[in-house]
Amino acid sequence: MSAARAGLKRSPAPRRTEGSGDFVVVRLKGMRFWGHHGVGSAERSHAQPIDVDLEVHCDASRAARSDALTDAVDYHKLFEICGEIVAHRSFHLLEALARAIIDAVWRADCVREVTVRVRKPRLFDGATPEIEMRRQRPR
Repeated sequence: MSAARAGLKRSPAPRRTEGSGDFVVVRLKGMRFWGHHGVGSAERSHAQPIDVDLEVHCDASRAARSDALTDAVDYHKLFEICGEIVAHRSFHLLEALARAIIDAVWRADCVREVTVRVRKPRLFDGATPEIEMRRQRPR
Protein backbone atom coordinates (compact mmCIF):
# COMPACT_ATOMS: atom_id res chain seq x y z
CA MET A 1 0.00 0.00 0.00
CA SER A 2 1.33 3.42 -0.91
CA ALA A 3 1.92 6.13 1.66
CA ALA A 4 -0.87 8.24 0.12
CA ARG A 5 -3.38 5.39 0.26
CA ALA A 6 -2.45 4.76 3.90
CA GLY A 7 -3.29 8.39 4.68
CA LEU A 8 0.31 9.45 5.18
CA LYS A 9 1.73 12.57 3.64
CA ARG A 10 4.98 12.18 1.82
CA SER A 11 7.70 14.50 2.97
CA PRO A 12 10.03 15.93 0.38
CA ALA A 13 13.34 14.09 0.23
CA PRO A 14 15.83 15.70 2.60
CA ARG A 15 18.62 17.61 0.96
CA ARG A 16 21.90 15.84 1.67
CA THR A 17 25.09 17.78 2.00
CA GLU A 18 28.65 16.79 2.79
CA GLY A 19 28.76 15.33 6.28
CA SER A 20 24.98 15.16 6.53
CA GLY A 21 24.72 11.80 8.22
CA ASP A 22 25.31 9.02 5.71
CA PHE A 23 27.39 6.79 7.95
CA VAL A 24 28.91 3.41 7.37
CA VAL A 25 30.56 0.96 9.72
CA VAL A 26 33.50 -0.95 8.27
CA ARG A 27 34.37 -4.09 10.21
CA LEU A 28 37.36 -6.36 9.81
CA LYS A 29 36.98 -9.38 12.09
CA GLY A 30 39.35 -12.19 12.89
CA MET A 31 42.52 -10.72 11.41
CA ARG A 32 45.52 -12.76 12.53
CA PHE A 33 49.06 -11.44 12.46
CA TRP A 34 52.27 -12.59 14.09
CA GLY A 35 54.19 -10.26 16.37
CA HIS A 36 56.55 -9.91 19.31
CA HIS A 37 54.44 -8.49 22.14
CA GLY A 38 54.36 -9.01 25.88
CA VAL A 39 55.68 -7.84 29.22
CA GLY A 40 58.46 -10.40 29.55
CA SER A 41 61.41 -10.67 27.19
CA ALA A 42 60.67 -14.40 26.75
CA GLU A 43 57.21 -13.50 25.45
CA ARG A 44 58.68 -11.01 22.99
CA SER A 45 61.55 -13.27 21.89
CA HIS A 46 59.40 -15.31 19.51
CA ALA A 47 56.50 -14.36 17.26
CA GLN A 48 53.06 -15.26 18.51
CA PRO A 49 49.62 -14.89 16.94
CA ILE A 50 47.77 -11.68 17.67
CA ASP A 51 44.12 -11.50 16.63
CA VAL A 52 42.60 -8.12 15.80
CA ASP A 53 39.03 -6.98 15.18
CA LEU A 54 38.59 -3.46 13.87
CA GLU A 55 35.43 -1.38 13.60
CA VAL A 56 35.56 2.02 11.91
CA HIS A 57 32.56 4.38 11.80
CA CYS A 58 32.83 6.80 8.89
CA ASP A 59 30.93 9.61 7.28
CA ALA A 60 30.14 8.01 3.93
CA SER A 61 28.41 11.00 2.30
CA ARG A 62 31.11 11.67 -0.28
CA ALA A 63 31.77 7.98 -1.04
CA ALA A 64 28.07 7.23 -1.45
CA ARG A 65 27.73 10.02 -4.03
CA SER A 66 30.96 9.43 -5.94
CA ASP A 67 31.15 5.61 -5.81
CA ALA A 68 34.93 6.13 -5.71
CA LEU A 69 37.31 4.23 -3.46
CA THR A 70 39.34 7.40 -3.01
CA ASP A 71 36.37 8.86 -1.08
CA ALA A 72 35.85 5.78 1.10
CA VAL A 73 37.70 3.95 3.82
CA ASP A 74 39.68 1.26 2.02
CA TYR A 75 39.46 -1.93 4.08
CA HIS A 76 42.53 -3.31 2.28
CA LYS A 77 44.50 -0.40 3.72
CA LEU A 78 42.97 -0.97 7.15
CA PHE A 79 44.16 -4.58 6.99
CA GLU A 80 47.65 -3.47 5.95
CA ILE A 81 47.82 -0.88 8.74
CA CYS A 82 46.93 -3.48 11.38
CA GLY A 83 49.36 -6.03 9.96
CA GLU A 84 52.21 -3.55 9.75
CA ILE A 85 51.79 -2.43 13.35
CA VAL A 86 51.41 -5.94 14.80
CA ALA A 87 54.26 -7.48 12.78
CA HIS A 88 56.83 -4.69 12.79
CA ARG A 89 56.45 -2.99 16.16
CA SER A 90 56.74 -4.43 19.66
CA PHE A 91 54.63 -3.50 22.68
CA HIS A 92 54.59 -4.62 26.28
CA LEU A 93 50.83 -4.13 26.61
CA LEU A 94 47.90 -4.95 24.35
CA GLU A 95 46.52 -1.52 25.27
CA ALA A 96 49.53 0.16 23.67
CA LEU A 97 49.18 -2.01 20.56
CA ALA A 98 45.47 -1.14 20.30
CA ARG A 99 46.22 2.56 20.69
CA ALA A 100 48.84 2.45 17.92
CA ILE A 101 46.26 0.92 15.58
CA ILE A 102 43.65 3.53 16.51
CA ASP A 103 46.18 6.36 16.06
CA ALA A 104 46.98 5.14 12.54
CA VAL A 105 43.34 4.72 11.49
CA TRP A 106 42.28 8.01 13.12
CA ARG A 107 44.15 10.10 10.56
CA ALA A 108 41.42 9.73 7.92
CA ASP A 109 39.11 12.77 7.91
CA CYS A 110 35.91 10.77 7.51
CA VAL A 111 36.54 8.60 10.60
CA ARG A 112 34.18 9.37 13.48
CA GLU A 113 34.75 6.38 15.76
CA VAL A 114 37.18 3.48 15.97
CA THR A 115 36.95 0.35 18.09
CA VAL A 116 39.72 -2.22 18.15
CA ARG A 117 39.84 -5.55 19.96
CA VAL A 118 43.20 -7.29 20.38
CA ARG A 119 43.61 -10.89 21.57
CA LYS A 120 46.51 -13.22 22.40
CA PRO A 121 44.97 -16.62 21.60
CA ARG A 122 47.89 -18.79 22.68
CA LEU A 123 48.91 -17.13 25.93
CA PHE A 124 46.85 -19.37 28.26
CA ASP A 125 45.43 -22.84 27.88
CA GLY A 126 41.66 -22.47 27.73
CA ALA A 127 41.44 -18.67 28.02
CA THR A 128 42.12 -15.85 25.58
CA PRO A 129 42.95 -12.41 26.96
CA GLU A 130 41.34 -9.59 25.00
CA ILE A 131 41.26 -5.85 25.35
CA GLU A 132 38.91 -3.44 23.61
CA MET A 133 39.70 0.20 23.05
CA ARG A 134 37.44 2.85 21.53
CA ARG A 135 37.91 6.44 20.43
CA GLN A 136 35.15 8.84 19.31
CA ARG A 137 35.22 12.32 17.89
CA PRO A 138 33.17 14.85 19.85
CA ARG A 139 29.74 15.44 18.34
